[in-house]
This record gives sequence, C-alpha cells and structure tokens, in this order.
Amino acid sequence: MCGPVAVGVAMVAAAAASAYSQRQNSKYQSKLANYNADVQEKSADAAVNAGNAQAAQQRQRAKQMAGTQAATLAASGVDLGGGTAVDIFGDTAQMGELDALTTVNNAQRQAYGLQAQASGNRSQAQATTAFGNQQAGLTLLNGALGAYGSYSSLAGSSLTASSASSAGGAGNSGSMFGSLKNSSYGSNSFTF
Repeated sequence: MCGPVAVGVAMVAAAAASAYSQRQNSKYQSKLANYNADVQEKSADAAVNAGNAQAAQQRQRAKQMAGTQAATLAASGVDLGGGTAVDIFGDTAQMGELDALTTVNNAQRQAYGLQAQASGNRSQAQATTAFGNQQAGLTLLNGALGAYGSYSSLAGSSLTASSASSAGGAGNSGSMFGSLKNSSYGSNSFTF
C-alpha cells in the first residue's frame, strides 16, 4: 500500500495535470475567438469595399441613363437646356445618387454588425482566458487541499497520537492544524 506522502504527491500531480489541461483548453478557445474576430473584421472591411464599388457602379449607370435620355430627347427635338429635359436629368441624377448612397449605407450597416460581432468575440477571448486561469488555480488549490486531507487521514492519526503523547496529552494541540482537525475547515468540506 502507498504511503501518505506518495498519495499526496500523486494527488498534487493529478491536479497539476488537470490544471495544465484546463489552461491549454482556455488558451485554445481564446485563440479561436480572436481568430473569429479577425475574420469578422476583415469581412467588415470587405463589405465596405464592396459597397463602395457597387455605389460607383450605380453612379455610372445613372450617368449612362442620363446620356441615353439626352440622346432620346435630342432626337425627339426637345430643347435639352430647359424645362422638362432639365427636370428629367435632375431626377435621374438624384435617383442614381440615392441608389449609390443606399448601397453605401447598407454596406456600412453590414460592416458595423460584423465589427460588433468581432468585438464580442474579443471580449469572449479575454473572459475565456481569465476563466481558464481561475479554474486552473482552483484545481491546483483543490488538489493541494485534497492531498493534505488524504495525508491527514492516512498519517494524521499517528502524527496526532505521537504529538499528543510528546506534548503531555494535550490532544490536538501538538499538530499545527490540530485545532482545525475536527472543525468544518479541517474536514475538507469546502472544496470548490
């Protein structure tokens, strides 16, 4: 049968391995969230660029339409410098610019949504790292407390008895933690 020290060392080693695994998992999850945020930020930039390109195409189509209208009106004998022709050209230019601005606005809204998601992923990455560190620390602490509890239960009775006899029958006062042995703190009931 293993001695109390060997059991304690094994428990601490197992806790350390578990804490390391938790830490590595949180690092991986954090990197994954940051990668997703990078992808979303690049997608936001691409959405704005695509929106600007589409807006330029909308403006170009509006100019082409105005040219076609001018040719049609001129062929019909309409004076291009006044009245109805000017109204038609103005309306065409106005609608073309409205279409272009709508396209830019939609692209910017899409980019904003992607940037908000990226920000959420960056926050998730930070929280995952912090939580992983906390969990790893708690695992180490629980491993140490468990090792102490095992050591105390396996070897504590002989240590307490020898301490009590050397201290003149002073009970648990011979052990550094003897006064806590029978309390809720010494029972290892507060593990996390």
